[in-house]
Amino acid sequence: MQNYFNHRLNLFFMISRLRRIRESRNFILLGSILLAIFLSALDQTIVATAVPKIIQELGGLRFFSWIFSAYMLTFVASIIILGRLSDIYGRKRVFILGIVVFLAGSVLCGISGNIFELVIFRGIQGIGAGAIMVCAMASIADIFPPAARGKYQGLIGASFALASVIGPAVGGFLTDSISWHWIFFINIPLGLIAIYGLHRNFPSTKPHSHSLDILGSALLVSAITLFVLFLILGGSPGWEWGSPMLIALLAASIIVTAAFILAEKRAKEPVMPLYIFRNDILVASSISMIFLAPAMFGTITIMPLFFQGVAGESAISSGFLLVPFTLAVAASSAVTGQVISRTGKYRIAGITGQVIALSGAVLLATINANTSFALVIAYTVILGVGAGSSFPMFTIAVQNAFDRNHIGIATSSLQFFRTLGSMAGISIYGSIINMTTGHMDTISGAGEAGRIALANSIHYAFILGAVFSAVALLAVLMVRELPLRASHDEPVLVDMGIELAAEEGTFSPETEPLLVKK
Repeated sequence: MQNYFNHRLNLFFMISRLRRIRESRNFILLGSILLAIFLSALDQTIVATAVPKIIQELGGLRFFSWIFSAYMLTFVASIIILGRLSDIYGRKRVFILGIVVFLAGSVLCGISGNIFELVIFRGIQGIGAGAIMVCAMASIADIFPPAARGKYQGLIGASFALASVIGPAVGGFLTDSISWHWIFFINIPLGLIAIYGLHRNFPSTKPHSHSLDILGSALLVSAITLFVLFLILGGSPGWEWGSPMLIALLAASIIVTAAFILAEKRAKEPVMPLYIFRNDILVASSISMIFLAPAMFGTITIMPLFFQGVAGESAISSGFLLVPFTLAVAASSAVTGQVISRTGKYRIAGITGQVIALSGAVLLATINANTSFALVIAYTVILGVGAGSSFPMFTIAVQNAFDRNHIGIATSSLQFFRTLGSMAGISIYGSIINMTTGHMDTISGAGEAGRIALANSIHYAFILGAVFSAVALLAVLMVRELPLRASHDEPVLVDMGIELAAEEGTFSPETEPLLVKK
C-alpha cells in the first residue's frame, strides 16, 4: 500500500513538473510564433512607406505595383503548397525553412541595384512569407482549441499593432536618414531570434507517408502566375486592355485553371482537395476575404503615394501618418478576438466589421488633392477598425468548421484567397494609377498637374475599393454561425508534456497510459 502511495505521489510530482516545463516551453513557442508574424507584418509596413523613395531613386512609377505584386504572387502561389507540406513534413521544418528563405530574400532585396532586381528578390521574400504565415496560423490552431483561439488572435493582433507603430516610423527614418536598403536588413536579427526559439521549443514530428501532387502544384503555380501577369500588365504600354496579347494571357490562365481542377479530381492526394469547398463557411469566408483584402491592403500601398506625391510629405512623415490606420486594424482585431473568445459568437463581429469597413471605404472614395489630413486619417481609421474587426472572425470560423487533420489546408486556402484578393486589387489599383497619370516615371518633378493627376487616380482607385467592400459585406452575410468547440478531437501535437518527458527519458508513454489523453 505504501509503495502504491509513493508511486502515485511521485507520479503527481512528475506530472506537475512536466506541466511547468510544458507551460514554459509553450510560452516561448508562442512568443517565437508571434515574433515570426511580427517579422512578416513589419516588412509590409516598412516597404509601403519606403516605396515612393525607391521609385524616385530607381525610377519607374509604372512598376509601382510590381514591388508588391511580385511578393504577393509568390506568396499566394506557394501558400497552398507550403500548407500541404507542413501537414506532411511537420510545421516545424516548413516554418524554419520559410524564415530562412525570407531572410535570404531580404538580404538580396537590400543589395538590389535596380527595380528589376528588387522585384525578383521580393518574389523570393514572398515564398518565405507564405511559409511563415500559414505555419504560424496553423500552429496556433494546433496548440489551442477553437473556443480559446480568440484570445490568441488578440495576441496576433497585438503583433500587427506593434509592427504598425514601429514599421512606418522605422521605415521612414531609415529611408530618410540612411538608405531604403536598410529596411530589408533589419529583418535579419529578428528572423534569427525566431528561428532559435522555434528550433528549441517546437516539438518535432515524424513525416507522414504521403505522396506529393507535383502535377497539381505545377498547374496551380502556372495558373496563378498567368492570372497575376494579366492583372499587372493590363493597361501598361503594349498591353492595353483588350489587346490580343492580354486576352491570350487571360485565356491561358483560364485553360490552365481548368487543367488544374481536372488534375485535382484525379490526384491521389491533391495539393488543394476540392472537397473542402463543399464547406459553405470556407466558401463564404473566402469570397468575403477576396473583396475585403484589396480595400485594406490597397490603402496601405496607396496612402504613402498620396501623402508624399500629392501632399508633398517626407517618407518618415507619411510613415507616421499611416500609423493610425494600421494601428486601428491591429487594435480592433485584438479586441474582436477577445470578444469572440468570451462570447463564443463570431458572425455578428464579422457583419459589424464589414459595415464599418464599407463606411470607411466610401468616405475614402471622396478624397481629393485638397482634402485635409485630419479627414483622410479619420477615414482610414474607420476603414481600419472595420477590416480589423472582420479578420479574426474568418480565421476562427473556418478553423472551427474543420477537424484538425484539415486545419493546415483550410487555413492556407483562406490565406490563399485573402492574398489573391490583395494581389488582384493592388494590381488593378496600379493599372488605374498608371493610366490616369499618363505613366509618369516618378512622383516628383511633375508639378501641379502631376500632383492633381495622381490625386485623381487615387480617388478612382478608392471608388473601386468601396465597390469591393460592398461585395465583401454581401458575402459575409452568408457565413453560418457554428458553436465554437471547447477542445480538440485529438491530443494537440501528440501532447507536448508527454513528448518532453520522453525526450528527457523520464518515462515512456507506452508504459504510462494514465498520462495519455483519451
